[in-house]
Amino acid sequence: MTPLSERMVEAAARAAYERSNKGLKNVWGWEDHGLDDEHPGTRERYLAIARAALTAALAVAEEAGAGLFVVPEERRFLSGEGEHVDSANAGAAGHNTCRAAILAGRVTL
Repeated sequence: MTPLSERMVEAAARAAYERSNKGLKNVWGWEDHGLDDEHPGTRERYLAIARAALTAALAVAEEAGAGLFVVPEERRFLSGEGEHVDSANAGAAGHNTCRAAILAGRVTL
């Protein structure tokens, strides 16, 4: 798995664990070392569930033609005059237009 997909799995597992224990008292937090000591395998179960759920969700999205993209930062325009500035600003305009299209087409839950 890539660093990004590992972070996604970790975030989903943490969210599922915290949601399933919401309102309960005396529950080990996801970051607590005692979770592994008191409840061996719990963290791994939540990670496996999250990995399976994300894999399935991404497969469905991919089948529908969606993709997972890292959206680049917006480019700033240069001030001043000259051919170099005009060229750089034209590139920034195209980049920012493409970035806006990516963000407009993103899937949200």
